[in-house]
Amino acid sequence: MFSHQVRKYIRSFHLQKYRQKYNKFIAEGPKIAGEILSSEDCKIVDVVCTSDWFETHRQDMSHKHINVHIVNEKELKSVSGLKTPHSVLLLCEQMPVLRKEDIMSSAWSLYCCDLQDPGNLGTIIRTADWFGVKNIMLSPHSCNFYNPKVIQSSMGSFLRVRVGTFVMSDLDPLKLNFIALALDGLPIHNLGPQDAGVIVLGNESSGLDKDLLQKMTHRVSIPARGQAESLNVAVACGIALDRLVGYPA
Repeated sequence: MFSHQVRKYIRSFHLQKYRQKYNKFIAEGPKIAGEILSSEDCKIVDVVCTSDWFETHRQDMSHKHINVHIVNEKELKSVSGLKTPHSVLLLCEQMPVLRKEDIMSSAWSLYCCDLQDPGNLGTIIRTADWFGVKNIMLSPHSCNFYNPKVIQSSMGSFLRVRVGTFVMSDLDPLKLNFIALALDGLPIHNLGPQDAGVIVLGNESSGLDKDLLQKMTHRVSIPARGQAESLNVAVACGIALDRLVGYPA
C-alpha cells in the first residue's frame, strides 16, 4: 500500500536537508525516468507511477531492485512537485561527486559562483552536455544540484555531467585557465584560441565579486547591440561555450 508514512518520506526529498541527510533525490516525468532507467550511473530506489506507466516499463525494471508503488493520479500528485504530474516519480541515490582529479583530466569545465536560480542551473547543465563539457563546479552558496527544478530543467543531462562543490581558493593550486564572464571584460570574440579552461559564471544579479575577478586569467564580455540591461546567465553560458568550446583551437 502507498501509506501515509511512505508518502511523507518521499515528499521529504523536495527539501534540501533531507536530500543531504539521506543522499537521495527526486526526478519526475517519463522522459527523465526513461533516461535514468537506461543509465548505469544512477540507482533507483523507489518508483511511484501509474499502472499504465508500469505496464510499459515493467521489463526495464525487472532486473533492478526497486520498490514500486502503483498509484492513481491523486496519490501521485500528493508526492509530486509539479502542478501537473506526469505518470511517474523516481527516488534515486545521488551520484558520485566531481573530484579535483576529474577537473585536471578534462579540457573544459564550468564554475558557477553563487548561482541562485535552479532553472538557470538546469539549463546550464543541459547546455554543457550539448557541448560535451562534463565537469560543473558549484560554489558553496549556489543552489543545490539535486533541487527537483534543476533535475527537471536539465532534461536528463544531469546524468552525463559530474558536479561538485568547491571554494575557489581550493582550486588555486591547480593553476587552471580561468575565463570569467564580466561586463567590463574583453569582447569574447577578441579572445585568442584557448585549448582548455574553466568558464566562470557569476550570480544572476550581482555577477562576480571584485576579489574573485582578480584571480581570473581572462575576463571576457558578450557585447550588446540592443538596449537590454543584462543577459540571462544561462544564455551567456551558451554563447561562451559556443565560442570557446564549440570551435576549439
